[in-house]
Amino acid sequence: MFKKMPDFSNEYHYDFSDEGINIKSITISSDVKWDYYKIALISNDIILLYANKFKFNLFPKRFFSNEQYDSLINTIKSKITDYKDYLKIINP
Repeated sequence: MFKKMPDFSNEYHYDFSDEGINIKSITISSDVKWDYYKIALISNDIILLYANKFKFNLFPKRFFSNEQYDSLINTIKSKITDYKDYLKIINP
């Protein structure tokens, strides 16, 4: 499936701000507002941002410093009203 979708083999760069997420690769440049995302799932190792039940962005913690990850979580909690915080469930 991914062989038929060459965009998925490109490297992507994400810049997070209070306005949204700037996404860049060789083939695209896009500014996505926070209200595009309807649901966020947050855990110790990963963040999933859902635009709908079939489309999401996945952000593994390993690509962030601890401070960046914590800052992103705080931003998500302030911008996306429907979020599920699994941090407390995983680490009580």
